[in-house]
Amino acid sequence: MGVTPSVVIVQGGEEIERHDVETWWYDKATLNIRYPNGEVEEFPGGNVMKRL
Repeated sequence: MGVTPSVVIVQGGEEIERHDVETWWYDKATLNIRYPNGEVEEFPGGNVMKRL
């Protein structure tokens, strides 16, 4: 996917912005976001709504 500057995630009816996203993937019902520094953030039940 390459580096995407920002994405909007929907989780539990809430919209969450994350910036400098390298890639994302789903593991069962969990959205995983990886940043260029290697850090991975998990969003159980989350979905990427759009790229900014």
